[in-house]
Amino acid sequence: MNIFNRINNAVAAFTKTNNNIGVDPNSYLRYGSTRKMAPKWSSPEIDDRDFYTGYGFAVINKRANRSVVLGKKFLYTDAKDDIIAKANESGDRITHPYLDLIRSSVDFSERDFWYDISTYLDLEGVYYLMAVRTVKGGRIGNIQKFTLLNPYKVRPVVNSEGVLGGYVEQRGDKQRNIPKEMIIPIRLLNPFDPELAYSLADAARDSQYTLKQANDFARDAIDGNLNSPGILSSAIELPDDQFDNFVERVKNHGRSEPLFGNGSGTVSWVDMQTDLDKAALDKINSINRDSLLAISGLSKTGVGVEESGTGREVS
Repeated sequence: MNIFNRINNAVAAFTKTNNNIGVDPNSYLRYGSTRKMAPKWSSPEIDDRDFYTGYGFAVINKRANRSVVLGKKFLYTDAKDDIIAKANESGDRITHPYLDLIRSSVDFSERDFWYDISTYLDLEGVYYLMAVRTVKGGRIGNIQKFTLLNPYKVRPVVNSEGVLGGYVEQRGDKQRNIPKEMIIPIRLLNPFDPELAYSLADAARDSQYTLKQANDFARDAIDGNLNSPGILSSAIELPDDQFDNFVERVKNHGRSEPLFGNGSGTVSWVDMQTDLDKAALDKINSINRDSLLAISGLSKTGVGVEESGTGREVS
């Protein structure tokens, strides 16, 4: 028998006889004999994948597109006056050599370069740009090209004294070692812990978490209302045979057909459906959306939110 099946069966038997809280074997192996605790409102937990949805995606996408425009059209380089004058005479344009590497790359487009870096910085707060160049015997060559990496698959390698030795990129079951001289780290400042990056997703975590919880509540309310029952009661206690007949008449009556009661207070109906206007939580959504937009530096109109009475100055 497979060793994992034996362990699973043993744990299943243990939890079935000795555990009265209904922990399944897989959960027991991961979390022990107690249930996994759900996130608390005082310390919301939301990962980057959850943040990259809804308004979170809208602000990150908008900021990334703006970075593309700034990088492609408004990025220049300084040069000496004589070099600029010589270039003007010959009709040439002075550009930074790294910009030429970006624009002439055959591995990615210029848009991908600025878009990806902005997106990863907003989500993770750090980006590792690979600069391909010769590193040999303490000599470092000029950068030949740039390679875009996924920072979620790259990790720095440090020794016991905290000295950086290089980087490791993991792709599935394969990995490669990258010299530290070939990685240009781009890291957003975390004033509380310089070793850890601090991203837009971290700053807006509370508001995005509340937005998602409010949306989950609204969806659950809508789903619960689809087959929500009601309470039909009577002030008169009927004999069993008459009560059974009354129940069958209620169950089998046609849609939109009225129910009749014989006498005042004989039949009363209590609706158990949720008021969807209250389930929408529009005020909670509006407050947290404004907080998210303020953190991102965008406006309502900037992310496509059109509201009556909201002009450019107000938004």
